[in-house]
Amino acid sequence: MIKLAFFDIDGTLTKEDGSISQVVIDKIKEAATLGVKIILASGRPTFGMLELAKTFGLEQNDGYIVSYNGCGIYHVPSNKYLSEHLLPSSTIAALDEAVNEYPDISPIYYSNEQIITTRRNEFVDFEAKLNNSIAYVLDSYPSLTPKVIWAAKPERLDQVELTARSLFADRCTIARSLPCFLEFTPLGVDKAFALEELCHKLNFLLKETFACGDGGNDKTMIERAGVGVAMANGRDEVKAVADFIAPANSEDGVVVAIEKFLITPRTIL
Repeated sequence: MIKLAFFDIDGTLTKEDGSISQVVIDKIKEAATLGVKIILASGRPTFGMLELAKTFGLEQNDGYIVSYNGCGIYHVPSNKYLSEHLLPSSTIAALDEAVNEYPDISPIYYSNEQIITTRRNEFVDFEAKLNNSIAYVLDSYPSLTPKVIWAAKPERLDQVELTARSLFADRCTIARSLPCFLEFTPLGVDKAFALEELCHKLNFLLKETFACGDGGNDKTMIERAGVGVAMANGRDEVKAVADFIAPANSEDGVVVAIEKFLITPRTIL
């Protein structure tokens, strides 16, 4: 029986315009009332997920947030982190030096629950809007950050991703969350790492977990979960490792997965 359900946000719970249908909200709340712990698992920063946590009633249903692609685990009712993971300062410095070779790519950092950049572009502004926040432009990068994003046009990141991986694969976990974001987290830290970490802290088994997502940063989480679900709009490599393919986010396909794996098994007992 599934006891922990991890949901990616963008492209999974949201439609293309960023909205979330009421039927999706209602189904997640229904699963919570049946005893499933709900976890929002995203590349977004924690502060960018708190309003969504309220929308899904996580403060009332002992819910959690997995933020920064697995770097943070946040308990919503108590407003406290269970764990936080930060990039080493030497890695941040090396990433800064490398990204400065590409003036059209903007780095994004997070410090004191704020979005920081040293070079603004439209994709930095997109990240700020996505999280109902603003981006601060500083002369230098912060000394601590859970992750770094290289933000640029998708085709530009396609050009530099292999080079970035060759430079940093032994120092970072690297993933594409959205086409315009190439993300760097501490080595070994991703959504799958957070899934295992939360299972350990709450004393649940991996086979008791469900995970649903669409992006490259969801792949390992979907592989690791007891039941892994990919959205039909997801990347091909993500769908290839899933146990089940849900209809696209444009069709509120996550509702089909919730009914199949979280609600029906409980109602037929």
